[in-house]
Amino acid sequence: MKRLIASTVAVAFVAALATSINAQTTGSSTTAKQTTTTATKPAAQKPAPAPKTPLLDINSAPKDKLVAVGFTDAQADAVIKGRPWASKSQLVTKKVLDKAAYDKLSAKIVATQPKAK
Repeated sequence: MKRLIASTVAVAFVAALATSINAQTTGSSTTAKQTTTTATKPAAQKPAPAPKTPLLDINSAPKDKLVAVGFTDAQADAVIKGRPWASKSQLVTKKVLDKAAYDKLSAKIVATQPKAK
């Protein structure tokens, strides 16, 4: 009887041990699969920056280009009349644009100075 109990306990122990080893092996293989899957995924890419549009020179641009970039007709006329501009910020100091309009347009314009001869 003792042999039967000992054999039963031994078989139960071996079965439990085998189940435990199998679970660890399966877990390791799942982890390896997850690692492989993660490693093969491409890294998240940043969206491509919007193509840069050239800045509009307020000292040489015609009225239609000034209007197209966001100036009103009256503002475009004032820009042309006030040329040459030493800097684009003068549009605010000379009261051609208010601060809000300047903030909207300043990233699109530049005041290029003529090159010395």
